[in-house]
Amino acid sequence: MNHARKGTKELEIGGQTLEVDYTYTQGDPGQTSGPPERCWPEEPADLEVEAIRLIGWVTDDLGLGSPPRKVVFDVTDLLAEWEQGGGLDGLEVTMLDQGDWDDREED
Repeated sequence: MNHARKGTKELEIGGQTLEVDYTYTQGDPGQTSGPPERCWPEEPADLEVEAIRLIGWVTDDLGLGSPPRKVVFDVTDLLAEWEQGGGLDGLEVTMLDQGDWDDREED
């Protein structure tokens, strides 16, 4: 039985930093040889994107030497239309391609 793991991953896409909350379930290659009672079908890995935040940095314009401040914009709802065109599926594929998911700790 595969357990779902929740986590957050930071991605660089198109020069922008995205922070993505996800749930990942490891796949199972299945067993296709041997006695039928010891065989089962393959189950692909599953990645569900739950929230997406755009990360940016703001500096003061007054020349006071203040360090940049991190700003975070939740863009999950803004991407709803993008999802209808397969955008989140594409993001999930990008995330799967960029990670060693099966070695991560369970949350």
